[in-house]
Amino acid sequence: MSSVDSIALSGMNAAMKSAEVAGHNLANLQTPGFHRQAAATAPAAAGGGVEVHLSTAALQGSAPESDLVALKTASTAFSLDAAVLRTSKAMAGALLDEQA
Repeated sequence: MSSVDSIALSGMNAAMKSAEVAGHNLANLQTPGFHRQAAATAPAAAGGGVEVHLSTAALQGSAPESDLVALKTASTAFSLDAAVLRTSKAMAGALLDEQA
């Protein structure tokens, strides 16, 4: 797998985790004593890509607007990373066709 592929896949994984966290927060809006979770991305230590770090808010409360924005952002990021992955595969296929 090329580094472009692994970077795109790590981005897709990060987007999925961010969407899961936002969905979890929205599903628990009415749960007494619920503490929101947050997903933060950071550059991976080696090989490119990103890592996701989860945290829990110290105070109780909800922020449904920010979770809805996080869902939309995660959806867009996932789609863009998938496009990078498809383009990488198409370029590799074209290279193999050219060399054949």
